[in-house]
Amino acid sequence: MAELQTWYTLPTEIGLARIANAIALGQTIDLSHMAVGDGNGAATTPNEKQTRLVHEVWRGPLNLVTVDPQNPGWITANVVIPITDGGFTIRELGLYDSAGNLIAVGNCAERYKPTLPQGMGVDTVMEMVVAFGNAAVVNLTVDPTKTLASRQWVLQLMSLQAQLPPGGLPGQVLVKKSLATGDAEWRDARTLFSRAERLFHSQI
Repeated sequence: MAELQTWYTLPTEIGLARIANAIALGQTIDLSHMAVGDGNGAATTPNEKQTRLVHEVWRGPLNLVTVDPQNPGWITANVVIPITDGGFTIRELGLYDSAGNLIAVGNCAERYKPTLPQGMGVDTVMEMVVAFGNAAVVNLTVDPTKTLASRQWVLQLMSLQAQLPPGGLPGQVLVKKSLATGDAEWRDARTLFSRAERLFHSQI
């Protein structure tokens, strides 16, 4: 029976050294980019001694970096590979700081990123969760000018906005008229609160 492949991420030796140095000097490190690679056509095994991916095929600025609320030592970072980029298979990921150091490395289930000329185009979100131990030394600032909204997120937002009735004035709130999606109307908040207060006092 073939051995099952496992998927995981880990900090590199360079990453751990950078974190230790930042702690000692009271500084932070700036995570800035994520790269993906195809592993030269084969599944990869992350190694803490890596300074680069086995075979990088794409790199872009981070879209989002957060600290896990349940695990303060865990950093979650993601990147959006735009619909216009692709034509490669993703088997490995790397997290880089602003100085170009490979801070963390990981592998993932094989995933092909197509391009529009191939007949299919999709935004692809790649995410890494890395246990750094001390996330306080990681700068979570993301440059908003380089942040991409996924196509799916934009379409969902447009769909939601299309369901909202137009209009509305300051001091008004949306009130559902029925269980149907989008069946709502604008009403004066003060009037609603006054009715609710009168109902409350009539019941006590």
